Amino acid sequence: MERKRIFILGVVALLSGGLFYIINITTSKPYMTGGNGNPGLLFMVPTIPLYIYMSVLLYNIFFSFFTSSNKSRVAIYTSLSLLLLISLIIGEYYYVQAKLVELNNPEFVKNHRKTLTLLGPFTNNWYFNVYTYFFLPLLAILGSGCQHLFLNKKKQISRVK
Repeated sequence: MERKRIFILGVVALLSGGLFYIINITTSKPYMTGGNGNPGLLFMVPTIPLYIYMSVLLYNIFFSFFTSSNKSRVAIYTSLSLLLLISLIIGEYYYVQAKLVELNNPEFVKNHRKTLTLLGPFTNNWYFNVYTYFFLPLLAILGSGCQHLFLNKKKQISRVK
């Protein structure tokens, strides 16, 4: 059963990663012109449920892994996921800042004023990039580790009484 869940996780991770990549390459660059609108929106619809399903699977797999592990291993994985999560947040911040500088060209703003919206063709890669791809899975690992550590602490307290 565990191997089957890991296999399904791998397939879903590859599918959602591929869709993240397609969304990222269909994002228009500021120097590009075209009239196709935002083709990345077509790929966002199946990506979001697959991405959430992947994170839920990862949460369940890591929670079952943590139940068969000792407490120090759980603490190490939880701490590593927290550190990676913090570094991803910092990376995402600087990535978006770089994209804002790229889009802040006065000539670009004059020509594309109407398309500079949150779901515009130039902003897809703000939400669907390598930083956001690893954010929710790391959050799932962190959550399962914290829940496991909290449940173990609660069990130990009830045994003492």
